[in-house]
Amino acid sequence: MIIEQIKQANKQAGNHFFEPATMNFFNSRILQKVISNKTKEKFYFVTSEKCSLIANSPRLYTIRIFTKDGNIDMIGEFQAYKYSYQAYKTIEKIIKEEQNNEITTY
Repeated sequence: MIIEQIKQANKQAGNHFFEPATMNFFNSRILQKVISNKTKEKFYFVTSEKCSLIANSPRLYTIRIFTKDGNIDMIGEFQAYKYSYQAYKTIEKIIKEEQNNEITTY
């Protein structure tokens, strides 16, 4: 599953995660890389956010999970990672520890 499919499924479920107003409010960006477990039940991706209310606020990264019901949830804390690669390494670790499965990257 790729980001565009995730966006469409989220919208069809009646959710607003990817709407422009939501994205603008958080100054969010969606990274394109998606990682899933072997059974493809959960899809993980990373967002970055930057607080526009604070001068020189850094852009930080958050792990997100998409489930086939169209929902998007946060894994861990908001803006928990300074670098995107840290978030992706954490996703790989989560999948391996929780499900002892191979991972699939898109």
